[in-house]
Order: sequence, then C-alpha cells, then structure tokens
Amino acid sequence: DITNVTLPEVIPVVKNTCNYLGGDWNVACADGCRITTVNDLSGNDLILTGTGSFDVLSGGKVKNYGRVKIDGTSSANQCVLNIYGTGEIIK
Repeated sequence: DITNVTLPEVIPVVKNTCNYLGGDWNVACADGCRITTVNDLSGNDLILTGTGSFDVLSGGKVKNYGRVKIDGTSSANQCVLNIYGTGEIIK
C-alpha cells in the first residue's frame, strides 16, 4: 500500500532548433538562431520556417547543403536569412 508518494517536479523540455544534429536542418525562425560555428549539412537541406530570423555571424558557416528553403507564415511574416561579417553559406 503506497500512501505517501512525492513525485519529482516536471521540468519542460525547451526545444531549440539552432543546433544542427544531422539530416535536414529544420529551423524555427522564432528561435532567433545566431550561427557562429561551422555546420556541414552533408547534402541535407536547410529549411527555415515561421517568422523571425536566421543569422550567420562572423566565423559561422553553413556548408554542403542540398537546398535552402525559406517558408514564412505569410507574405507579411517571413523568416529572414542574414549573413554578417565573414559568415558564409556555401553549397
């Protein structure tokens, strides 16, 4: 008979799409990604969705992508791809 049980606090998992983990890179632009490292997509796609921005900063690189797809929520609410300084997106 269990009468006094204390359950652990439930901590929500925050999903961040800014880190490339393999396969197609599906980015939620609302995450406001600021890329500062080299990400080799090995022929997989970079897919930017929603409203917000995806920023490739100096030292950041997205390379060997298959295609880049940008899909905003509407014509007025777009995801903006920005490249700053020495940041690069290289096929």
